[in-house]
Amino acid sequence: MTLRQRLTGSYIYVALAGLLLASLAGAVLARTFQVRAAERSVRLLTAVVASGVEAPIEDRLPNVAALEQLAHAEGVRLLLVEPDGTVHQDSQNSLEDDKLPVGDLLSEEAINTRVVRQLDMEGESYFISPVPLEAEDNRRLLVAIKSGSLLDAWYWLLPMVIALCALGTLAAWVAGSQIAQRIARPVEALKVAADKITEGDYEVRVDAPLDITELQTLSKSFNMMADEVRSARQTQRDFLANVSHDLRTPLTSIQGFSQALMDGAVPEEQGARVAGIIYNEATRLSRLVQDLLDLARIEAGRFSMVQRDINLKTVLERCSEKFKPQAESLGVTFESKITKRALPVHGDADRLEQVVTNLIDNAITYAQDGG
Repeated sequence: MTLRQRLTGSYIYVALAGLLLASLAGAVLARTFQVRAAERSVRLLTAVVASGVEAPIEDRLPNVAALEQLAHAEGVRLLLVEPDGTVHQDSQNSLEDDKLPVGDLLSEEAINTRVVRQLDMEGESYFISPVPLEAEDNRRLLVAIKSGSLLDAWYWLLPMVIALCALGTLAAWVAGSQIAQRIARPVEALKVAADKITEGDYEVRVDAPLDITELQTLSKSFNMMADEVRSARQTQRDFLANVSHDLRTPLTSIQGFSQALMDGAVPEEQGARVAGIIYNEATRLSRLVQDLLDLARIEAGRFSMVQRDINLKTVLERCSEKFKPQAESLGVTFESKITKRALPVHGDADRLEQVVTNLIDNAITYAQDGG
């Protein structure tokens, strides 16, 4: 999966999650409003039933048929209950002689304030409120209507939720695609540029986007890296060219003088001098190879130095004595002026000798004849 697809998908997921959470909150709010509306309806129906009863209840509702007729007319369920909650009459003819947990619902205070209670009857939830009228034997008439459930609120919200989710998904896909494209395009450009660098094109660069700070920083860092890679490659090319030249020079001398000795073209009195030249060039070649090995160790992080108190005068004298024969064989005047007093330093004697050796060797190598 590409970065663009992942970003677009994440926007869609976030949008859907937000819509579902909003729908859940809406269902809870709808349930709250539903309960309040049901309570108001119960109070209103209680008042309607009460206003419709002009004579005592026992006169208006002498039997179950009359109770059913009134309930059907008002669209409610009517219960005539004893003071202890026992059902005397039920407009649906199913709760007679059952005892309801009415509690204080039949008290005068509850009746006068039109209290609404929620009770479970026959596995269903009802809102119940007493009618402010008395029947014989202190019986009370209760008005009951079914209360909705949270599931009912969901059923009511479901079409709206589906429509909102569809619209939200479409909007998230459009917006997510645009945003993902803006983010992914610079990243894809970085990938293409990185591939070109691996193929050897060190001149490639990427444009930094102006509206995304992180990608702008990333693009600038990539361009800086590309500059460093190009510089490093150029330095490597120059180094290889110089090393090739430095290695070829002593090899040419060794090869030429060795061939002359093999062909007998060197006079006997010049044999020692030619052998000295071959030895010096071989020594120089060995130093170059050692320098390359040291450079490799430095790049690998395995270059070590052993530092101790040494006399730099001894190092200089040893290097001077070592190069006098080479200078004489090349016709170069070599003089060393080293102080007679000690030169105490703290360092690596072998590395210091290597540095001084390279300096003297370069001076002799590039000195003009008779210099």
